[in-house]
Amino acid sequence: MNDFRIFILGAGFSYEAGLPLASEVWQEVKNRLRHERGLGDELEFQLREYDRYRASKGEDKTEEIDFEDFLAFLDIDHALGLKGSDQFSSEGNRLQLAIRWLIAQIIVERTPSPDEIPEFYLDFARSLQPHDTIVTFNYDTLLERALDRVGKSYRLFPERYDEVGNSVGYIDSSKEEIVVRKLHGSVDWFDRTSYSQREESFEEMGVSDKPDDLIFGPKSPIETSPLLEGPQFPDDPLQTVHRVTEDLNRLYRRDPPILSAPMLLAPSRMKVLYADRLSSLFWGLGQAGGMNLGVIVIGYSLPSHDNYARRILMHMFRNYQEMYWGADFMGAKKEPALMIDFRNSEESRRKYKKVYGFTDEEKTSYYFNGFDEEAVSFIQQVT
Repeated sequence: MNDFRIFILGAGFSYEAGLPLASEVWQEVKNRLRHERGLGDELEFQLREYDRYRASKGEDKTEEIDFEDFLAFLDIDHALGLKGSDQFSSEGNRLQLAIRWLIAQIIVERTPSPDEIPEFYLDFARSLQPHDTIVTFNYDTLLERALDRVGKSYRLFPERYDEVGNSVGYIDSSKEEIVVRKLHGSVDWFDRTSYSQREESFEEMGVSDKPDDLIFGPKSPIETSPLLEGPQFPDDPLQTVHRVTEDLNRLYRRDPPILSAPMLLAPSRMKVLYADRLSSLFWGLGQAGGMNLGVIVIGYSLPSHDNYARRILMHMFRNYQEMYWGADFMGAKKEPALMIDFRNSEESRRKYKKVYGFTDEEKTSYYFNGFDEEAVSFIQQVT
């Protein structure tokens, strides 16, 4: 039995398929913003404001900008409504929206087409079984493309229901599918909430026409479908999220539109300010691991600015390595947790293990050559 496993995916999972790391994305985002009319000037203004902000804390100015800290600086102004009536959109101010669009644009450009996905990613997708759960911090659609290519069924939301009552949902267990939880959102997800607010404003003003919008407007050429399927709780914030169902490359050839941006938790130290939009994807993760038969971490470095992720993984590993260890689950027992990452020196491996200091090393196996063909074989052999 090799299902009922939890996989945690980070940027290192997608890297060998050509996807960029965060440092590469930031450099390219800056380059593209500086060529956008108006946005380049706004970027330079905010960078100067950011320097003043750091100086006020006694920090020295450096040429290398901490991308996550700069985005947190932008997030604070928007989340607290410090611009008052000049607040641009409920989803972010103009620069925030443009940055999210450009992050997605760069990722989409670098994501291989289904026919170009390296074979070992397809082998990984084939090895996944119903009841496996993927918890990913990646924005890209590489995994979905691989699953589609090999014909594996999956869903992008935690639970499928037969029926939903006021406070209770009755699980639909008729479908054998893999669960993919994209905790930071996805390049093909767009939230209709902001557009619905503009529709209401038009109605209040007595305007019969619908507002224009690249994704949801009446003249939009973009095809979408709701992310959730079947009965779901009405207060689930994912109810308003739609998934683009057409060629993403065609969508992202555009310059950043004024009011549209994908539903991403930007790589900010303050991303939890916006996490409520994805709250149902986080629901219950602190209880995971106890009844699972495998925990596999692939290419996730657990960066210091993702403290909330540390809490999730601490719960998960404690549950997995302390609860029911050695117990028999229908003829199967828990195997050591697997940690897969690229660490080419003893010092880097030591630092990695220190970052994951909450794991029990006696109940953990490591593979430090990165995610590759041998890593897939390693997973298949030990789970």
